[in-house]
Amino acid sequence: MYESIDTPKPELWAVTANIVKTREFGSEKERRNGTRFFSGGAKVFVVAVFCGACVDVIVVGRHRGSKKYIHSVVKVNLLENLRLNPIYSPKVHELASNISENGAWVTTSKQDAQEILTILPRWQASWV
Repeated sequence: MYESIDTPKPELWAVTANIVKTREFGSEKERRNGTRFFSGGAKVFVVAVFCGACVDVIVVGRHRGSKKYIHSVVKVNLLENLRLNPIYSPKVHELASNISENGAWVTTSKQDAQEILTILPRWQASWV
């Protein structure tokens, strides 16, 4: 029922980012804090990317209301401060491991995460 402390988890790496503090919304360019699911500045882990349109990524982070870990699809231009980190949290590790591909490139190794880290800034530049 419980895992032994001595049982090592497989090492999982991800691109870690923060949700932008404020963003423009709607035709009137209203300023909003964060996204619908994540507060501005929230730490999220990019666990998968959709390479076709180069627009969306799947992230795991704490929900702005319930503070529970969730996974959600986020536009790449809503991420800032990209960096590479291992995943230590058991809940984040569980959610990241259970992401089904469905056309997405899921991060399974440090090398995958490094490649995604080099790709994401180019995707963000195409939004400008």
